Amino acid sequence: MRLISIVPNCLSIFRILISPLFVYILKYNLNLLAVLCLVLGALSDFFDGYLARKFNVVSQLGALLDPLSDKIFTNVVLWSIYMYFGQNVYVLIIALILSIRDLGLLIGSLFVIIKKYNTNMSPVFLSKICTTLIFTFSIYYLLFPESELIISYWGILCIVLITITALIYLYRFKKSK
Repeated sequence: MRLISIVPNCLSIFRILISPLFVYILKYNLNLLAVLCLVLGALSDFFDGYLARKFNVVSQLGALLDPLSDKIFTNVVLWSIYMYFGQNVYVLIIALILSIRDLGLLIGSLFVIIKKYNTNMSPVFLSKICTTLIFTFSIYYLLFPESELIISYWGILCIVLITITALIYLYRFKKSK
């Protein structure tokens, strides 16, 4: 049981560690390997939370590490795809909005901790759907970059969901004051 208790945090750390590997792989046009790296990152995101809940090994470290590793990995993935795979406008807009939202969440979380506000800082369920959508969008884009129509609709959906989650987090923050 002791080993199981550290697995979720190890999976979160794994996601942070494969972020620079993803950049390197994509920089050298190893697209299928990049897809594999992305799939492994997405699976680690799913299994860290699943295992923590299933075996009741939720920890304060995990509560901080999991969303932080999600933010690092998703932002690295999107910016790397934009820089090294093709400067698609939807990838750029998704990366910009996601980075702004995540930076706002980081600053807001620090503010909440410093000011000791009683705020619900747990992720909203829609945010989990949004992350899954970003991962699947990224995988699809790496595999089928010429599918402009599907990529544009998928990209718009990602943009809308990121914006909605940002507004939900902003509402939570304003409500706590």
